[in-house]
Amino acid sequence: MKTKPLILKHSVLSILLGLSMTAQAEITLQKPTIVNVTPTGFSVIWETDVIADPRIEIFQDNAGTVDITNQLEVIINSVKAGDPGLDGEYAQDQFIADSRDIHHSLGQNMVEVRGAAPDTLYYFKIYSENTQDSGVWPLAVDVFTEVSTESENSFLSESNQLLVSVDHASPFGWLMTASNTTTNHSVAARVGDGANSQQAYLNLSNLFTASGSNWMPVGSEVLTIDIWSGFGTHYSQDISIDFNGEFSVSTLRNRLINIPIDNHIIMTSPGSPYYSTGEMIALQWQDQADSINAAIDLYYDTDNTGADGVQITSGINEDPDGVDDQYQWDTVGINDGIYYPYAQMDAGSGPITSYAPGAIAIDREGTDSDTDFLPDLWEQLFFGGLDKDGTEDSDNDGSGDNQEFQDKTDPAHPDIKLALKAGLNIISFPMIPSSSQTTDFLALLGSRINSVKYLNAATNLMSSAPTDNFTLQSGHGYMIDMAEDAEIIIRGSLAASDNQDLVVGTNLIGFRQVPEGYSAFQLLQDIGAPADIASIQRFNTMTGRYDAAAYELSGAASGTDFPIIRGEGYVVAMKQAVNGFVIP
Repeated sequence: MKTKPLILKHSVLSILLGLSMTAQAEITLQKPTIVNVTPTGFSVIWETDVIADPRIEIFQDNAGTVDITNQLEVIINSVKAGDPGLDGEYAQDQFIADSRDIHHSLGQNMVEVRGAAPDTLYYFKIYSENTQDSGVWPLAVDVFTEVSTESENSFLSESNQLLVSVDHASPFGWLMTASNTTTNHSVAARVGDGANSQQAYLNLSNLFTASGSNWMPVGSEVLTIDIWSGFGTHYSQDISIDFNGEFSVSTLRNRLINIPIDNHIIMTSPGSPYYSTGEMIALQWQDQADSINAAIDLYYDTDNTGADGVQITSGINEDPDGVDDQYQWDTVGINDGIYYPYAQMDAGSGPITSYAPGAIAIDREGTDSDTDFLPDLWEQLFFGGLDKDGTEDSDNDGSGDNQEFQDKTDPAHPDIKLALKAGLNIISFPMIPSSSQTTDFLALLGSRINSVKYLNAATNLMSSAPTDNFTLQSGHGYMIDMAEDAEIIIRGSLAASDNQDLVVGTNLIGFRQVPEGYSAFQLLQDIGAPADIASIQRFNTMTGRYDAAAYELSGAASGTDFPIIRGEGYVVAMKQAVNGFVIP
């Protein structure tokens, strides 16, 4: 068998490319690790010191000029299965959503890449971003990380699975890896993924050696188990496993690992800048302590360092966890200004402090000293000054700053406010949602939503969640069946390209950047001539019917010249394929 190349290394360019990547970033990506490398994919895990959203850019070449991210399936913070001990689809979906949320709140990041070719080199950069800062790894603009997929799976007479039980109060959502000194990479899983909330299920058959074949343990072998419990805290333990025994097609081996209890508190909400006009504000956190006498105090500060703020309340019991890890802050009597809430917990060995990821602006007066229709405190909260005039689209998500103020969305981070009506809605995402799995979307809306449907234009087949689970993508249209009205804000990151590849037949699409006053007739003509396109339709939630724009025999546009709106989805029927379409 041939020898595999060095799996993890940096490819350095001899010339500097003019790529829009941050050379120095505020968020530090810690311990980036390539895991779960198979012939058809790989994953990358890492940690950050703050809560941030992960993403990846994948390239075909070591110069980073051929971006193939959209040619592969990228799953953010993936969860493969629920707890086999739970009954009912809703309970499983909620368990999965909780696992992903906890994983994210611990500063842990995982991106899974599927659909790769065997024995192929890929080059990538990973990112972590929140409303205030961003980070990239590798840092240098001309450096990319290289990963080689495995050649092929060998014939395995026995599939070895490892179930690790963690002896700890609350390991749910932690990352766990397993490796041997002879394997190329580790395999990784999340505690609670395919097991109960204190177990991790590791597929050892996905370990490969330098010879290019699957790792085949013989006799007694030592595995190194690394556990990531969040924000840079790690545990490592070598365990010896006897792989002798009776033959079976699949063998599940159980091991128990004892983890010392660590006292910690993590402030989770507000998770992004929050603009308040004086209403009650929910403060939330996650905590753990080895003392039943541990108490939590909440404060607000004028900056996010020093722990020298003003007390909001004190003596909150650390136990029980869960829904009680929150406090409704009545801001009556608090002067207008920008504040940074934080929590302190003392379990007997000194206070542990955690600031919330997002600052809060309390603004009852709404002073607008520069008369740009944007309150001063709103501008200072999101931009740090009064330089904006409301006409810009600062985050380039297709919604201007003034509109973001009206919608109560974040002008410094791509997002959208969706107003969903009971019944059918056809929507699109002008960015890649941070929580991009349909299980997340369904959990967010709960009983208010019935289903999400996605049309694969290439196959002309429709997928429907919750029966199917698929990834929500920027620029695609989705049919949402709602049980009742709902308004939600979806956050995310911009896609590498807004180009649309339209195939012959039915396409379900949407747009990020839409010129003011742009309409269906203009879109019809921009896409092509009567020989190229048959029609454009939108579902009108007010009438419960489809509006359509099409060409007459004379070549003139006819039907309903409805407005094209960011966040709406459209049914486009094509006679000829058009690649790379973007609204002029």
